[in-house]
Amino acid sequence: MRESRPPQNGWSRRTTLANVIRRFLHGYAPAGLEPPELDELRLWTVHGSLGWAMLRPPTEEEIRLATNGMHRCAISDDPAEWF
Repeated sequence: MRESRPPQNGWSRRTTLANVIRRFLHGYAPAGLEPPELDELRLWTVHGSLGWAMLRPPTEEEIRLATNGMHRCAISDDPAEWF
Protein backbone atom coordinates (compact mmCIF):
# COMPACT_ATOMS: atom_id res chain seq x y z
CA MET A 1 0.00 0.00 0.00
CA ARG A 2 1.36 3.38 -0.97
CA GLU A 3 1.67 5.90 1.84
CA SER A 4 0.19 9.29 1.05
CA ARG A 5 2.08 12.31 2.23
CA PRO A 6 0.61 15.76 2.87
CA PRO A 7 1.59 18.45 0.36
CA GLN A 8 4.74 20.43 1.09
CA ASN A 9 2.83 23.68 1.73
CA GLY A 10 0.70 22.13 4.52
CA TRP A 11 -2.61 22.50 2.66
CA SER A 12 -4.73 19.56 1.64
CA ARG A 13 -4.94 18.79 -2.07
CA ARG A 14 -8.52 20.15 -2.17
CA THR A 15 -7.55 23.52 -0.68
CA THR A 16 -7.26 26.30 -3.23
CA LEU A 17 -6.44 29.96 -2.81
CA ALA A 18 -10.01 30.79 -3.84
CA ASN A 19 -11.36 28.60 -1.02
CA VAL A 20 -9.01 30.21 1.51
CA ILE A 21 -10.15 33.69 0.43
CA ARG A 22 -13.83 32.68 0.55
CA ARG A 23 -13.44 31.22 4.04
CA PHE A 24 -11.60 34.33 5.26
CA LEU A 25 -14.23 36.68 3.84
CA HIS A 26 -17.02 34.55 5.28
CA GLY A 27 -15.44 34.92 8.73
CA TYR A 28 -14.76 38.63 8.19
CA ALA A 29 -18.18 39.49 6.74
CA PRO A 30 -20.60 36.54 7.13
CA ALA A 31 -23.41 38.40 5.35
CA GLY A 32 -21.08 39.36 2.49
CA LEU A 33 -19.31 42.58 1.70
CA GLU A 34 -21.36 45.71 1.21
CA PRO A 35 -21.01 47.30 -2.26
CA PRO A 36 -18.66 50.08 -1.02
CA GLU A 37 -16.43 47.48 0.69
CA LEU A 38 -16.41 45.31 -2.42
CA ASP A 39 -15.46 48.32 -4.57
CA GLU A 40 -12.66 49.25 -2.18
CA LEU A 41 -11.28 45.70 -2.22
CA ARG A 42 -11.54 45.62 -6.03
CA LEU A 43 -9.64 48.93 -6.30
CA TRP A 44 -6.93 47.69 -3.92
CA THR A 45 -6.57 44.46 -5.91
CA VAL A 46 -6.30 46.22 -9.29
CA HIS A 47 -3.80 48.80 -8.03
CA GLY A 48 -1.76 46.12 -6.30
CA SER A 49 -1.30 44.00 -9.41
CA LEU A 50 -0.56 47.01 -11.60
CA GLY A 51 1.83 48.48 -9.05
CA TRP A 52 3.92 45.32 -8.85
CA ALA A 53 4.08 45.11 -12.64
CA MET A 54 5.36 48.68 -12.89
CA LEU A 55 8.20 48.49 -10.34
CA ARG A 56 10.53 48.00 -13.27
CA PRO A 57 9.90 47.89 -17.01
CA PRO A 58 7.50 44.93 -17.27
CA THR A 59 7.78 42.03 -19.67
CA GLU A 60 4.92 41.17 -21.99
CA GLU A 61 4.05 38.26 -19.70
CA GLU A 62 3.89 40.51 -16.61
CA ILE A 63 1.65 42.96 -18.47
CA ARG A 64 -0.61 40.08 -19.53
CA LEU A 65 -0.85 38.76 -15.95
CA ALA A 66 -1.63 42.23 -14.53
CA THR A 67 -4.29 42.98 -17.12
CA ASN A 68 -5.86 39.53 -16.67
CA GLY A 69 -6.15 40.33 -12.97
CA MET A 70 -7.86 43.61 -13.80
CA HIS A 71 -10.32 41.84 -16.09
CA ARG A 72 -11.16 39.29 -13.39
CA CYS A 73 -11.91 42.13 -10.98
CA ALA A 74 -14.07 43.91 -13.53
CA ILE A 75 -16.26 40.94 -14.45
CA SER A 76 -16.79 39.25 -11.07
CA ASP A 77 -18.09 40.32 -7.68
CA ASP A 78 -16.46 37.27 -6.05
CA PRO A 79 -13.10 38.37 -4.60
CA ALA A 80 -11.96 34.74 -4.50
CA GLU A 81 -11.96 34.74 -8.31
CA TRP A 82 -9.67 37.76 -8.49
CA PHE A 83 -6.54 35.92 -7.30
